[in-house]
Amino acid sequence: MAEKFLWGVETVELGTPGVNGAAPTGWVRFEDITDDSVSLTIPEQTTNDIRVEDKPGIRLSLPSDTEAATLNLGTINAEGSKIATVSGGSYVEVDDEFTPPADTVIVEKAVRLTTKPLKGKKAQFTFFLTSLAYNFSGNFTRSGVVSMGVIAKILTPTDANGVALPPWKLKYLNAGGSIPTSWDTTLTFASSGNASGGGISAATSGGADPDKAFKFNVINPHVGLPKDMEIFIASSNVGTISFTAEYAGEYFSFTAADGIEYYGIFAEGDVVLTVMPESE
Repeated sequence: MAEKFLWGVETVELGTPGVNGAAPTGWVRFEDITDDSVSLTIPEQTTNDIRVEDKPGIRLSLPSDTEAATLNLGTINAEGSKIATVSGGSYVEVDDEFTPPADTVIVEKAVRLTTKPLKGKKAQFTFFLTSLAYNFSGNFTRSGVVSMGVIAKILTPTDANGVALPPWKLKYLNAGGSIPTSWDTTLTFASSGNASGGGISAATSGGADPDKAFKFNVINPHVGLPKDMEIFIASSNVGTISFTAEYAGEYFSFTAADGIEYYGIFAEGDVVLTVMPESE
């Protein structure tokens, strides 16, 4: 197994929790993350140890209540709508005015933290349901900027039957690591045609070319906000791909009209393809 490390912060995003413990259908990114402000604490599982009079040591170890995991972060970007998102207050865009709630409001959000890439991989934590608290700290001086702090207490989501679900997941994304040697999904389209599946919609461009193949490994659930990329072979635009946000950073394969296979990485904007290396 390849080495994997949890290092740095690439993005922190908040979203409205999905129904029955599902991930959100869209995310709002928090930018200008305060240096050294992001920390994650997942407490050890606690137990209730039972001892008996006639035997030494611990006879039984029973599950006990465990403290909630917490994620702390800060941002120096005091944009009004972002403050309202974490506080439960209101923001009037036309007046560019934020008003905090008159009383304590419990704000529940999903949170997604993506680390910076290291050794070809980056990690993505998704916390499906959290309770948020916020604060402001810092001095109003020319040598510093006030920071808004957010504490996310990770809660336990439930399904439609009220059954407890895992409160978080950890997924590793490709970030310049090994190119997959197999693909589980192929979209095939004739010239100037399009095809869709697995949260991807692909449309090719150019003449009466033979059928082309766009291959990728599907991610479920594919519920993030849609993004668009234009794929190029050298300076020639060969297609437009719409994908849900979960695919960002993942590899895909594209077979051109001449039969040459290329690879790229899902990213918003223009992506120039590279010839697929020969298998060893």
